[in-house]
Amino acid sequence: MKFRNVKATAIGFLHDSQFKNVTFDNVLNGAQAWSFGEGVSNVKLKDSVNDETITTTGSQTITRDAATQ
Repeated sequence: MKFRNVKATAIGFLHDSQFKNVTFDNVLNGAQAWSFGEGVSNVKLKDSVNDETITTTGSQTITRDAATQ
């Protein structure tokens, strides 16, 4: 899936999910595409830039760059 000219994600309260081969073409305002916030647990992010499972603690936010291809 490819997103074009979009705002950065704001993902919270998501459990046991995965994003595989998602690409972004131009995230608005130069932001990092992925932003995982409060309540994220065991979310798999796998693309040409990222390969990890993300869990946040408390009000922690984890941001990651986007794959563009």
